[in-house]
Amino acid sequence: MHLKKKYKLRTLGPARIIVTDTDDGAVNLSQVLSFNDTAAFLWETASKQDFTCQTLADALCEAYEVSPEQALEDATRTVETWKQYHLVAE
Repeated sequence: MHLKKKYKLRTLGPARIIVTDTDDGAVNLSQVLSFNDTAAFLWETASKQDFTCQTLADALCEAYEVSPEQALEDATRTVETWKQYHLVAE
């Protein structure tokens, strides 16, 4: 899987949000998704390369004190949410 290139993670004050870049370089704010720190970490990890839920879970285990089972559950739930919003291409 990979993230669709038109979506970008931005920081707006304390918030981490996903916005849509337009063809002319502007940002479309008609649909903004807010991410918590963990989801932003997963997005940043996924934006570097193709990914699976397992590779994201492995990254969570390296960065946080979390069991492999919990990390995989969290990564899978996050990716399923991304799919619902059409942020991911397979």
